[in-house]
Amino acid sequence: MQNIIIFGVGKAGKIIIPYLKDKYHILFLADNDSSKWGSTFEGYDIKSPDEVARHTCEVVIASKKYGGEIAMNLEHIGVGRERIYFYRGYQAEDRYTYEIYPLMEQKIPCTDKTLIQYDLFQNEEREVDGIKVLVLCIFYSVYTKQLIENMSKRYQDIAFSL
Repeated sequence: MQNIIIFGVGKAGKIIIPYLKDKYHILFLADNDSSKWGSTFEGYDIKSPDEVARHTCEVVIASKKYGGEIAMNLEHIGVGRERIYFYRGYQAEDRYTYEIYPLMEQKIPCTDKTLIQYDLFQNEEREVDGIKVLVLCIFYSVYTKQLIENMSKRYQDIAFSL
């Protein structure tokens, strides 16, 4: 099992810890709230952010609201971007589940290249002429996917990128 550290013992952390502990070996939890340091949650020690930099495993940020700030702070203390992950929840069939994805997946490179239309099933990339709309979202969900698919069907002269 892959080692991970979960950063955030708030509402989101409490939700995803039971899910992640079945798939990963959680070394410990980290949090910015110093009053939590030295205590435990779900059997895991809660440590300061400085402890995260002393390890080489991936770090899963368990916060939607403060995720960006936490990622910047982790980079500031020496945690490489390739080690930082976020989580997202989605409904699969009749149950809700979670997955983790890398910070780098969410970054949009600033280049002078034309906006590319990505098909949502990632089968191919193609350049398009005409109107281009970039949809920015905090996290990817089934709703987001359906929204883009429906808008693409209705407005076929517009290229949507996510």
